[in-house]
Amino acid sequence: MNSMLTNTKQILNSNTRELAFTLIEVLIVVIVLAVLAAIVVPRFSNAADGALDAAVAANVRTLNTQAEILFRTHQAQHAPESEWITTPEALKLAVNGQLPDDWTVSGNTFIAPNDQQFSFTAETSSSAAKLEDENGGTGETTNPEATPTPTPTPSPGLSTDGYTMEQIQALTGEDLLNANLTPEQMAWLTPEQLAQFDNYDLASLSQEQIQALTADQIASLSHDQFAAVAGSLSPEQLASASPQQIAALREDIYSSLSTEQAAALTEAQLAERAIADDIRTWNYFKFRNLSPEQIPYLTAEQIASIPDSYEMSTIPANCRAAFTQEQLQAINTSDVSLKYLTEAQRELLTSAQYAAIDNYFDLRYVSPTRIEDVSADLIASIPNSYEMSTISADTRAAMTTEQLQAINTSKVSLKYLTEDQRELLTAQQYADITKYTDLRYVSPDRFPDLSTDVIASIPSSYEMSTIPAVSRAAMSTEQLQAINTGNVSLGYLTESQRELLSADQYANIDDFYEIRYISPSRIADVSTDLIASIPSDYEMSKMSAATRAAMTTELVQAVNTSKVSVSYLTTDQRDQLTTSQIQNMKANDIYLLSASRITDVSTTQISSITSSYQFNKIPTSSLQAMTMDQVLAIDDDIYERYKDRFTAEQQAWR
Repeated sequence: MNSMLTNTKQILNSNTRELAFTLIEVLIVVIVLAVLAAIVVPRFSNAADGALDAAVAANVRTLNTQAEILFRTHQAQHAPESEWITTPEALKLAVNGQLPDDWTVSGNTFIAPNDQQFSFTAETSSSAAKLEDENGGTGETTNPEATPTPTPTPSPGLSTDGYTMEQIQALTGEDLLNANLTPEQMAWLTPEQLAQFDNYDLASLSQEQIQALTADQIASLSHDQFAAVAGSLSPEQLASASPQQIAALREDIYSSLSTEQAAALTEAQLAERAIADDIRTWNYFKFRNLSPEQIPYLTAEQIASIPDSYEMSTIPANCRAAFTQEQLQAINTSDVSLKYLTEAQRELLTSAQYAAIDNYFDLRYVSPTRIEDVSADLIASIPNSYEMSTISADTRAAMTTEQLQAINTSKVSLKYLTEDQRELLTAQQYADITKYTDLRYVSPDRFPDLSTDVIASIPSSYEMSTIPAVSRAAMSTEQLQAINTGNVSLGYLTESQRELLSADQYANIDDFYEIRYISPSRIADVSTDLIASIPSDYEMSKMSAATRAAMTTELVQAVNTSKVSVSYLTTDQRDQLTTSQIQNMKANDIYLLSASRITDVSTTQISSITSSYQFNKIPTSSLQAMTMDQVLAIDDDIYERYKDRFTAEQQAWR
């Protein structure tokens, strides 16, 4: 019994020694653990700090983006030069809604969880505000192990971190196209939003974003959009596409599908693809038999083979409206009119297609945004003002200088150009103007460029009056001397310009109305016929006294004294009158004659004086110069009253 107990203790003691650690072993383990802690714990601490710094930097970028949005929104709603946020406090309040929960605000300072402190620098609308730390930094992590990079320029993209589905679906226009959407947010987009992406926008998306699109979204894509993303779609997404979308894929895109993508295609998709393959063998005259759904199956080469506008017109309008962008950009615009495309389709054409247009008729279908793409030769071919008028005013206003300087101004009126555009025309274009109706559109600066022929063609005073006074005043001497003064009144010229007219131009004046504009120095150049045509005292009175006094003897002797009083002539001029003129005078004017000319008065004129007042005005010297016949013709009553003013010899005659 004792022997058994002894053996048992020995066995237990032996096992105990095998399971226990020696002191040396324990010390070694402790040392190893200490070394590991010294290495690993700082690593974890640095990683945590780095993650915190990165989070702070991301939050700073978000806040700066929000400040940028506020800035852009203000610019859109107010004048760009107006001030928007002038104090950091105001900006802080504006973006506080974007502040993360683990940040705090103290006065005018934002405090990050890593204890970095930031303040906004707010300026006027010339620059956006920026969140900066006390050292002028923008909150980027400063991990010394990281490769230093320059501070990036703030991205124009819209940060959508934290946006709800409703907020994402409210994005439109540039905000939508520039939004930095996550794959999850991509799946929220409506078909209307996806329609705003062109094929280039979609092709620039990441594969993760594209593969987040739902079956409904894929079904809503146009053929051009679908072609842009087909290669990046998952097999499941391809299988959800419509048979028409698969059938419309270009051969190079279809053949580049991966084995997995090709294997996922459905029987319906493959069957429609077979139909499309057959359609791709057709000639253009069969295109009229296609449905709108089948039009996208045509290759670009097939579309390019359409030879003229007639063949294009045979394709039903609803089928033409189904052309894809790639097909539209294959149309030969030198043979096929833009008339057969919709406005939206015309905007999808390339610049080269617009440059290839060679029929001016198509200019009526060119929008303001695309007119710069057409050739100067096409503009030069516009044959008349009517065709110019069929181009919209906005499109004409968008013409380039080169295009403007290609216009044939001998055929196309300046009326269809803006004032600024007219100033861009060449001197030769002004010299080529043949229509006097265009003169009303010529500025003073450009008037000297006009030909004398177009000035000579002005047919009337009315047309002259349509030319602004400042432009008329800018006429050169050569142009002035081309005016047809038989048709155009001198009233539309300045006094100094009238002096520059030629003697022939004055001789050509045939309207007595013009005598009011003739200076003393030029009255000698007018014709006697013009003076003879003066119909009344009123018109004679419109000629200045100095001009009347400068009339030559020939002009004086052309005055119709039966209509015009000799009171408008000087004493010397009355002595120059012919006997016939004197005998045609009104009796009331006899008193104006000198004694040397009284004898030319007829006895009929003398006997017609029945007014003592009028007779009394005749000077005694003139009465005493009268002949016997004249004295005998005087009314008896008047003679008796004034006989003492006659000579004794004259009294003896009575």
